[in-house]
Amino acid sequence: MDDFKGKARVVTGAAGEIGLETPKLLASRGAEVLLVDPDGEKLGQAAEKIGEAGGKAHTFAADVSDSGQVQAYAERAADLWGGVDLFFNNAGIEGAVKPIVEYPRRGF
Repeated sequence: MDDFKGKARVVTGAAGEIGLETPKLLASRGAEVLLVDPDGEKLGQAAEKIGEAGGKAHTFAADVSDSGQVQAYAERAADLWGGVDLFFNNAGIEGAVKPIVEYPRRGF
């Protein structure tokens, strides 16, 4: 299937299980993906797996809780493709269960 052919996708939390399986699926359907995760080594391994499956992946090591790093990977996506068709915001943090507005933000 090529229903995502030519589409640009950004996947955060891309070094984890869901974070890897999602871009693999998107790439298998024609999407080019930017993998984002703070673990650069695992990102490289994830990109290799996507490449082995016939897809195309770029990587960007970043912490999604830091606004400057978020801006940096968004700019990288814009540089690659001129824009993004989909952000899959899969990254998460462990901690107390509470409303998102109560979590501390960095870099804002």
